[in-house]
Amino acid sequence: MAFELEKTYYQKHAEGIELNQLSSIRAKTVTELLTWFLKHKQQQYGLSQATKTSIRNSVQTHLLPCLASQSVKELNRAHINQLLITPLLGKLSPSTVHKIFQHLKQACQLAFSAGVINHPVLEGVQFANFTTSKIKAKLSRLSTNQLEQVLADIHAAPHTIQQIMLTMLLFGTRLGETCKMRWHDVKIRNKKWYIPAEHTKTKQAHQLPITDIAEEVFESYRLHYKYRKQQKLWCFASSSHAKDHIDINLAGKQVSYHAKQGYSSHDLRKLMRTNLTELGIDHFIGEQLINHKLSALNSAYIFTHAEQQKYQALLKWHQHLLPLGLEAILKDRRKLVRYLADKNNA
Repeated sequence: MAFELEKTYYQKHAEGIELNQLSSIRAKTVTELLTWFLKHKQQQYGLSQATKTSIRNSVQTHLLPCLASQSVKELNRAHINQLLITPLLGKLSPSTVHKIFQHLKQACQLAFSAGVINHPVLEGVQFANFTTSKIKAKLSRLSTNQLEQVLADIHAAPHTIQQIMLTMLLFGTRLGETCKMRWHDVKIRNKKWYIPAEHTKTKQAHQLPITDIAEEVFESYRLHYKYRKQQKLWCFASSSHAKDHIDINLAGKQVSYHAKQGYSSHDLRKLMRTNLTELGIDHFIGEQLINHKLSALNSAYIFTHAEQQKYQALLKWHQHLLPLGLEAILKDRRKLVRYLADKNNA
């Protein structure tokens, strides 16, 4: 199959080919290989939207512009170093380049397994072959002494974004888990918030205890929309698609926009986890609360001992936040709910 695709394939998308033409091909060029891989991943059931977006960005923004002119046979360590790794390390962090390289390796491995290419390209080639730079964990842009400023940012944010930010700070949930929150997953009577496996990064169902403070946060938000006759399935419904939750990327951008201290939504999660340590919370309890994947031994420990400790940990954390700005947020919400109730009953 002939493809008239250039380095600027995705910038000239209208001149390209439809991805569904690549369902059963033998890829000879890197463009064919990457286009097949992209289609496969975009259609893969159970893959999170964040992962799909990350792969799409790697392929469209970096891999195709750098490697589209190459044949699959030319994909070797020297060419990868010259055309991809060295140019990218000149403008991106090692961790970002490493992620892009891993997507390329994944494409080659998957294509070989599926019979799309004839030989295992890049087998045995590691990112360490190209650079001695250490891949450092991304540090949080927030420190524990910035809690008051963060709560002030949350207080000033629009109601929906305020609730997203507040939920992430209170529970340490990921942005995707938070945006996909449904009202029927919040069991106030049972004091539990259930997060189904399909909504978590670990693909394991997760549940979080709801403190009295968190209950007021959820209920004040619910009543706000109930009195406005806008309550829906999703806690954070999309404004453009009535039956869907808020777009996760849009929510992340909105959080960053209202974060006057220059942080991201993920920094709220990191801030919560750091503060659990500062408050003396057991390490395993903290890891379970933020739904980090644990070893089999640690999972057994958590299952046996955790539920009451998780509740006490969150209670200690939520009480810690009250005098730092959370009480002021709740006070304003109480006034708003009373106003809307009176208006609704008038």
